[in-house]
Amino acid sequence: MPRSTTKGLAAALAIAATAVPLTACGGSSSSDKPAYCDKRDALSGDVQKLKDLSLKSDGLQALRTQLDQIRSDARAVVTSAKSDFPSEIADMQRSLDNLKTTVKNTSSSPSAQDLVFLGTGVSSLVGSASAFVDAAGGKC
Repeated sequence: MPRSTTKGLAAALAIAATAVPLTACGGSSSSDKPAYCDKRDALSGDVQKLKDLSLKSDGLQALRTQLDQIRSDARAVVTSAKSDFPSEIADMQRSLDNLKTTVKNTSSSPSAQDLVFLGTGVSSLVGSASAFVDAAGGKC
């Protein structure tokens, strides 16, 4: 993978992860919070780990592993918050499905175009996750 392409994707992932911060639930006691608040916190942590990932030193497999974790925790959020936030959850589900397809179709030696698609998919997932986090903020 060319160094400039790796740097470009790493920068895109960092921007996506920081442009839309996912903050932990706060304010209420844990017994007053809906179940999806804890799942939202796990998703937030996953996105932070993605931000800290370095493709150059960690490689594409580390990206795939982290994206698998994000998809897993995002699915848990989808399951637990679907009835309260149908629009945000539908957007997140679309982002998850699209990213899953992109990751599946990316070879172990990705082209520059593959990296652009990965960056776009990650940005979309971060954006839709942020929309959910913002919408759920009043209940967590």
